[in-house]
Amino acid sequence: PDGSAIVGYVAGLKKYVYRDFHADGSYADISSDGPVEGRWVWTGPYYPTSGGALNAKRTYVIVNANRYERLFASVVDGKPQTMGHDACTKQP
Repeated sequence: PDGSAIVGYVAGLKKYVYRDFHADGSYADISSDGPVEGRWVWTGPYYPTSGGALNAKRTYVIVNANRYERLFASVVDGKPQTMGHDACTKQP
C-alpha cells in the first residue's frame, strides 16, 4: 500500500533499519546486516491493520542500478511463507 519508508544505518546496532509506514495503518520495523551478493535480506516484525504481528522477511534483489525486485514472506515455524512480490524502478 501507499505510504512512506525510511532506511538508514544505525551504528549502535551495526545494522541497517527500515521503517515502513503504510497509508492503511500497517507498519514494518525491520533490519538488515546489509547487502550480500546483490541481495538485501530484511527481517523483523510487521504489524498489519488486522492486528497482531507477523515475523516478516523481505528480500530485495538488486537487478541493476535502476531496478530491484522485492519478495515478501512471513516466517511461520521457522519457514518463510511467500506473501507476494513486486519490483521498484528508480524514477528520473
